[in-house]
Amino acid sequence: MNALVAIVAPWLKEAYFKAYSPHDIPPEDQPQNRFGETFLMSLRDNLMGILASPKADTIQGYACLLLGVLGRKDVVPHLIEWANRGHNIHHVCYALATLNTQEGNAYIFSLLESSDYTSRQTAQQTLDGLGPHFYGPTLYTLAKDQFTEGSGPDITVIDLLAETEDTEVAKLLFEHIHSVDPDIQLGSIIKALGKIKYIPAMETLCELYDDEELEGYTQVQITEAIGQIPSEASIPFLHRAFDEGTEDIKAMAFQYLLVRDPMCLKPTFREAYTQYIHKRPEHSWSYTEQAEGLTRCMSVPEAWRHSWSILEPYMTTHQLTQDELTKILEEWSHSSMEALKSLREYLIEKDERIWEDESKALQASCETCLDAWRTFYELFQGERLDHVQEDWERTLFEG
Repeated sequence: MNALVAIVAPWLKEAYFKAYSPHDIPPEDQPQNRFGETFLMSLRDNLMGILASPKADTIQGYACLLLGVLGRKDVVPHLIEWANRGHNIHHVCYALATLNTQEGNAYIFSLLESSDYTSRQTAQQTLDGLGPHFYGPTLYTLAKDQFTEGSGPDITVIDLLAETEDTEVAKLLFEHIHSVDPDIQLGSIIKALGKIKYIPAMETLCELYDDEELEGYTQVQITEAIGQIPSEASIPFLHRAFDEGTEDIKAMAFQYLLVRDPMCLKPTFREAYTQYIHKRPEHSWSYTEQAEGLTRCMSVPEAWRHSWSILEPYMTTHQLTQDELTKILEEWSHSSMEALKSLREYLIEKDERIWEDESKALQASCETCLDAWRTFYELFQGERLDHVQEDWERTLFEG
């Protein structure tokens, strides 16, 4: 329905103006398009009538969206009034964002200071869709004022500011890291400093890690933030976290040691990777991220064999999405000849249905890598490739 609304409303607006305008007459000599304007005004009035009537919120929500895509900026005060009466605030925010007026934008920003959780989340989602270039300067000023007042910004504001990846934002957040509520805003500030990769925060983050008053999850957040900061000083900390931390901290440190110092993991790779992958449900690490991480440490001999033994059951039971499978095949196709041979043996053992799915994913993963095509062609040549042989040969020939 959302897609239908987005398609129909602009079409109605454009169609009626074009159908009843004498296009061959210069614009300055054209008569007023009375029919088109009358139609749009009538449509606007009918949609406004839907908002004023006791109809279901869903229908009224779509009326909001239509008012937004029609571009009638004169409806902004009515939309705000309708939202303030407790109606579907999601659709109102989307309509206001589409209309992009000063009054409408100010209303969206004001929701970030609302005591209602749903209102704050809706404003955050709307602004996130508009992008950091839209909300960055306004939220920076808002956060600065709120820090001055003493309360500090809500975590929704901090999370949005983190997306700007602006050094000035990081500096502002870092200046107040010791004054915010450790149970509410501190975690978001730590996360933001990591995302922005704010190097001056390294020493303070290490000190916070040792603060016994902070909860264990905050230490996980600190480990993640330090892992994201591109500084040599992060490596000793990650080693310490990996050696001494809880299972959650070990798993997080492992993820970033794969990037910073993969060879150090060689002696305990099997144990470390097992902890890492078992934490996936809790931390929402995708199989794609695991494949990318493993590719970084293929110099560790155990990496390929152990990762394969863990991920293979998920592949055979179709628990991997097509995108995840494509990414894994792409990462592994660039890793080592051992990986390619193991993949060859795995695919040949599959039944035809699974084989076709994985062949398609394999083709998609190698479109930009001629070497990978040649390698796979040599490994699979003559073995159950009838349904993909022509595509492979054509790609190699064109390459």
